Amino acid sequence: MSAFPRFSILVAGVLGLFPIGHSLSAQSALSTRGLGVEIEPVDARARALGGGAVGLMDSEISWYNTAASVGLAVPGIIFAYQYDNYESLSGGTLTHGRAARFPLILGAFPVSERVTLTAGYGSFLDQSWRIEREDTIALAGESTVITDEISSTGGVARLRAGVAYGLRSNLSLGLSLDSYVGEVERVQGRRFPGEGSPGCCRGSYNYSGIGYGGSFQWAPSEALTLAGSASYGGTLKAGVVADTTGPRFDAGADRSYELPLQLRGGITGRVGQATMVTVGGGWNGWSGLDDLLAEQGGAQDSWSGNAGAEWEGLIVRDRPVPLRVGARMGTLPFRWGDTATAAFAEERAFSFGAGLVLAGGAARSDLAAEFGERVGDESSFSESFWRFAFSVRVLGR
Repeated sequence: MSAFPRFSILVAGVLGLFPIGHSLSAQSALSTRGLGVEIEPVDARARALGGGAVGLMDSEISWYNTAASVGLAVPGIIFAYQYDNYESLSGGTLTHGRAARFPLILGAFPVSERVTLTAGYGSFLDQSWRIEREDTIALAGESTVITDEISSTGGVARLRAGVAYGLRSNLSLGLSLDSYVGEVERVQGRRFPGEGSPGCCRGSYNYSGIGYGGSFQWAPSEALTLAGSASYGGTLKAGVVADTTGPRFDAGADRSYELPLQLRGGITGRVGQATMVTVGGGWNGWSGLDDLLAEQGGAQDSWSGNAGAEWEGLIVRDRPVPLRVGARMGTLPFRWGDTATAAFAEERAFSFGAGLVLAGGAARSDLAAEFGERVGDESSFSESFWRFAFSVRVLGR
């Protein structure tokens, strides 16, 4: 048995033993399951629209839709910040946590009217969490407060290079190449007074791999845009780092995971002069990892659907302030429990946000807030969450 399922089985056992009120540093308690929780590299505008990041109108700098960058007149860059807070209940154990990250930094560079190059960074899988429990033991006849800790720090991200080409004025195609990178350090041990971290034991893993993607964007009319994207992750390799300092737990052997085919699509239409409506969805073929992750509960294909609306009728001091609302729902790929009878979790959320166009359109800032829940009735698992997102786009118009 490799270190990955063995460590997760240990985590599940500890979760059941820890008292109500412990905390995890993570986006979700589900970051302890399977390969972690997928982090969508989207900006705050897409987040406010229910996560819809494919098929939005006009030229955009988009991770999921490289083809949308055709038509940008000048180079641009977009970066996003995201803060997550959640509270989870499973088997009578209450868990709460939070995480902050930059899930997206992406630039676009028009070479000509028809060709645009893109490059950047996007988050992928979150494997960062920490579980702590305080206890008291007797040492030399005196009571001493100790802290038992199990933690995982890190995850998997993607470095991307892409190119988009305009076949016609209303149809463009995009191709992308991803390099998967990341490192995870796992710690399990006990801290005594005065220690910043457990003296034993540690293990580290490096992630690497290559992925591929393609997308299209088609605007059959000025009031309608359709787009779709597909990506294939190839093989994600998890290699044991041999030079970790300090005592180590058994790290096992290197592992390889065949990442799934992922499909996304979206349609956006303009309703009246100031209102835009978008709907979309996605499918991820995670079930191919079911056998490999069987001891952690397995994996299933997951799907999602989203809808949103944007109204641009509000003007403040001669500046447009677009207002947005959205909703989404879907399934998650990894079971909360370790048995084949445990349920997979489902996710539902609604969102809203606003934007501000600055410097005559040279820059745009966006804010979004999202509230939702993740539930798995058969496993008695429920989790409520909220997140805040902020992004800035400079030029790229």
